[in-house]
Amino acid sequence: MKAFIRKKLPIIILLLSALILLIRAFYGFCWSDETFYYAVAGRFVRGDVPLYEEWHPTQLNGVFLMPFVALFRLITGGCTGLILTFRILYVCVSTAIAYMAFRVLKKETGTFSALLGALLFLFYTHLNIATFSYYALTVLSSVTSILCLLHYLQNREQAHAARFLVYAGITCSVTVLSMPLLAVCYFVLAFALFLSVILANTRLLPASCSARIREAALLRMFFLHLLGILIVAVPFLLYLLSKLSVGDLIASVPYVLSDEEHAGTTLYVIFRRCFLNLSDQYGFLMKAWYVLMAVCLLRLLASCVHAFSKKHASVLRLSGSVLSALNLLLFAGFFLKSIGHTGYIQVALVLFSLPLFLLDEHRNYRLFFLFYPAGAAVAYCYTYGSTGSALYEEAVGFAVVNAAACAVITGYANSRLKEKENKAALILNAAVHTALVLCLVLTMFLRINNVYRDDKLPNLNAKITEGPGAGIYTTAEHLSDYNDVLQTIGQSCMLASYPDGTHKTFFVSRLAPFAYLCSDLTCAAPTPWRLSMSSERLMDYYALHPDRVPDVVLVLHEELGRYETCGDVEADPLPNANDPDGPLYRYMDEHAYTKKSVPCGTLFVKP
Repeated sequence: MKAFIRKKLPIIILLLSALILLIRAFYGFCWSDETFYYAVAGRFVRGDVPLYEEWHPTQLNGVFLMPFVALFRLITGGCTGLILTFRILYVCVSTAIAYMAFRVLKKETGTFSALLGALLFLFYTHLNIATFSYYALTVLSSVTSILCLLHYLQNREQAHAARFLVYAGITCSVTVLSMPLLAVCYFVLAFALFLSVILANTRLLPASCSARIREAALLRMFFLHLLGILIVAVPFLLYLLSKLSVGDLIASVPYVLSDEEHAGTTLYVIFRRCFLNLSDQYGFLMKAWYVLMAVCLLRLLASCVHAFSKKHASVLRLSGSVLSALNLLLFAGFFLKSIGHTGYIQVALVLFSLPLFLLDEHRNYRLFFLFYPAGAAVAYCYTYGSTGSALYEEAVGFAVVNAAACAVITGYANSRLKEKENKAALILNAAVHTALVLCLVLTMFLRINNVYRDDKLPNLNAKITEGPGAGIYTTAEHLSDYNDVLQTIGQSCMLASYPDGTHKTFFVSRLAPFAYLCSDLTCAAPTPWRLSMSSERLMDYYALHPDRVPDVVLVLHEELGRYETCGDVEADPLPNANDPDGPLYRYMDEHAYTKKSVPCGTLFVKP
């Protein structure tokens, strides 16, 4: 029995971790981001056309979620419990990928390192939004794609291995759906696969094979990867073209790209911003890290000179020990600066691993070229295309690299231990493994403790029983506000509320995307995301879609959806604040909309 437990211990640990995360999924209801993802998918299920009738730049994530939301509605007949169901599914999918990461990485490194990387992957979720957000989907799909490529390289001589190239392409396509800018990841992964084959001595065929046969093998490899991408891309394009004419698409794209919160800038400015984010968070530590990286690169160049490295091997070994010790001290600073911020420890871990990769004489090129360039591409794209330019956006890319970073770090420590089992090597090995465990402990703590846009965990003791949030615990005060919104929608924002059939469209201001899931009226907004009554985009939308001018408008009390400071999320006491004037207000005044006070705000109804 003990032998069985010891053998299955990694799986037991992963399953226990999943159980903890399943319990955690029942706590904390977010009025903003989480319900927004499903509100977008919900409007697509009801027939709205992507890009044309939905203007949010991250909407393609909703296209991915659409069939799953449609299936949920088909089974349940509505939206009750939708958010909790997808949280549970998210934990199950994450656990399956974490297990795959453990199995695949175990062949590249030790059991401890592989398990650690899998657990770091499992417990990291961007800002603790533990569902299929475009952030989370990017990490899930890109890591899965990389693992499929790595599994192929490990087993390329076996008959079954080729299909993993197709799987890699399929999951790469899902990455692109999560954020279209990440189309660059296909080229990054394809190039990384090529480098892994060429530079890491992972030959596809024996040396005796002719150059033509080798080229054919490489072409087949990239064709299978591309085939996987087309399996997702072709149905998506057919769906889009069946709904949308080329003229409508051209007319809509400028509006999608002009979203106020996702306004882009030049490629160089964002590239510079990536480094400024690091400097803003870590200050002088980053300057010291850049110096350390430069010295490590010089040492690597010196070691490449055969005569020099042979003559001065002891000097190189000593310099490696000193540099690794300095790197460990820098990591201690990065760690302390990362406490309390979801995702920052993922950044610190990758920064810790890069100098060690340069110092390691037995460096794993295959892991490096598969994970690190893809992570850099994701970090850059999220800095360019997300709502802000802070480090927590960029950290999504670093999270992609974490499992490989663990292998790089432990690989260096173990190789030093094998080379010379002295006291210094033992201390270094113990320190490195302790640092990795601390990273995991901090990630686990933040994942459990931090609550996104609700309240502190001990205060979440009131259970939601109706609507999309059913089954989730929030505060008693937030539950009352939520129920007020549901009551208002049920009484005044449904087709049945207007039996003459004259009222068909519905707009909510400013931020309660779940309202669109609960109402059977058509969404009368360019997006279910944060739109105030003063937004100029509203009138642009109605000019292009006059049939979407709202018949029913619900303006929420400004304090509804308020949340407390918890971890790295700062409190917002008035998330639904509106300007007292705006084009939609003026339009409703001109057309004599009826104004009525309701428990959650003010209702305007077209006469």
